[in-house]
Amino acid sequence: MTRERPTSPERIDTHNSSIDADRAGEGACARVHLPTGTVCTLPRGHVESCEFVQP
Repeated sequence: MTRERPTSPERIDTHNSSIDADRAGEGACARVHLPTGTVCTLPRGHVESCEFVQP
């Protein structure tokens, strides 16, 4: 079974507090590491581990 990345440019996960809506709008993964407040800036749907940086 192969999982495909969503093709829709619309992000339905931006209502979630663990996603930075501004970064998500720029096409980034935008997952927030809640204990530190850092944000993943890798492209949405990346396969490797998140890279968290200060927003």
